[in-house]
Amino acid sequence: MEILDQITIQQALLGLGMCVAAILTTSIALLVLSAYQIANLEVPEDADFFETMQHIPITVPIALDLLDLVFDIFSAPISWIVLELLGLKSLQTITVV
Repeated sequence: MEILDQITIQQALLGLGMCVAAILTTSIALLVLSAYQIANLEVPEDADFFETMQHIPITVPIALDLLDLVFDIFSAPISWIVLELLGLKSLQTITVV
């Protein structure tokens, strides 16, 4: 417990900020990678959630989960914009849950 007494609030916030920055950078990198992977992918427009999940690469849900980790409840609008840009509108309703 002595080490916890030596850590200041400023150091704790700096560490938290560094973690948030690293996760956000990783999420953006995964979304860019996903955009390249999805460019030639053909997902039917009438596809439901499960069918869409079978077509997309795993980097998309991982990146969205990382965004959710960083922004918490504020990630839903960001995720909706990202999914619309990627052409994955069938996944938008599940991002709210």
